[in-house]
Amino acid sequence: MRSRAEVLRDVRAASDAAALPAKNLNAARRRALFTWKTARERRPARRVVAAFATVLALLVGGLVLLPRGPSLTYVVGPGAEAGQLGAWIAAEREATPLRFSEGTVVTLASGSRARVTQADAQGASLLLERGTLHARIVHASSSTRWSIHAGPFEVAVVGTEFDLAWDPGRERLDVALHEGRVVVSGPLLDDGRALVPGERLHVSVSEHRSELSRGVPPETPPSAAATSATAEPPPPIGGAGPGAEAPGPAPAAAPPAPEHRRDAAAEPGWRALAAKRRYREAMAAAQREGFERVLASASAADLLELADAARYSGEFQRAREALLQARRLGAPGRSAFLLGKLAADHLGTPGDAITWFQTYLDEEPGGGLAEQALGRLIELRQRRGDAAGASAAAALYLGRYPGGAYASLAQTAVAP
Repeated sequence: MRSRAEVLRDVRAASDAAALPAKNLNAARRRALFTWKTARERRPARRVVAAFATVLALLVGGLVLLPRGPSLTYVVGPGAEAGQLGAWIAAEREATPLRFSEGTVVTLASGSRARVTQADAQGASLLLERGTLHARIVHASSSTRWSIHAGPFEVAVVGTEFDLAWDPGRERLDVALHEGRVVVSGPLLDDGRALVPGERLHVSVSEHRSELSRGVPPETPPSAAATSATAEPPPPIGGAGPGAEAPGPAPAAAPPAPEHRRDAAAEPGWRALAAKRRYREAMAAAQREGFERVLASASAADLLELADAARYSGEFQRAREALLQARRLGAPGRSAFLLGKLAADHLGTPGDAITWFQTYLDEEPGGGLAEQALGRLIELRQRRGDAAGASAAAALYLGRYPGGAYASLAQTAVAP
């Protein structure tokens, strides 16, 4: 906006009193005065427009900043104990429900482990470390937003009912949708995979395979059931196997075959039982064959299977022995991660767990379990009072996974 002085300066520059007649000079002055008066008249209108824009911005900002209701709260288990964000919830002996204040219920199957990492008025985020959960999410409003993280995967939810199973040892995810809609993102899923009711998604990171099918319930990882302390022991195996000939009458003079030989011939080996996910029976078979003999003769791949069978049967020291032998035979990466989990969650040796998780990150820095390994390092170093180590791991985590499942934990650990 030009000032009165600027307008008059233009008049003086444009009119030469010695050269112009008086009428031209008077006309120039009238134009200058009109320009200045018009500017003065427009100034209040512009101020009104600016003030209106400011008020509108404040109103919009006020609407954005208005509280959207209290954050969700939840209670855990039959005793309805108040839940705490970030606290681990282990369903050791029985299914454990998490009941949220707006009506959502997430039930952890026996042997599962999870935690609620974030909660606000629109929903919550959960981290399923292992096992199986059944979720019935309430679609409370158009802004409802829930997410469940499992290893490198994320399931984005609005309002729906589904089952989710995650086996970190085998890097396997199963999602079965009953109602609503979810979007699963992670390895092998490109930009994400949307599911509709009746569909089941199976992803195996270790096998580099993903499958989508209909009408099939999700497989429950053995870690969600086999570790239950109340699980019934397997029935004794006896009788002839499939395809065995019907026994004829034994000659009178022939003595019956020794009982233990008939049982040994009928019983399958530990590999066959493990392949059928009959893990406790597989471990019993390995014991009959001689566990040390099995360790000495099995391949690295077989030893990883044996370690899985031992973990899912609750024989954690046996699992450790099998994993260490597998590493001696050249099986890095996943074996280190599993050794870290055993040390942290079952053997009570957090120092060893830190070493093994770091070993996994050194061996497979971009592996499918890297985010979880780095998150566990933050947790374990915090637990041991290593603030500097936790801060370093947290800074690295936030740099790689700013929206990851351990982001809220990392933000509390990173140094200011």
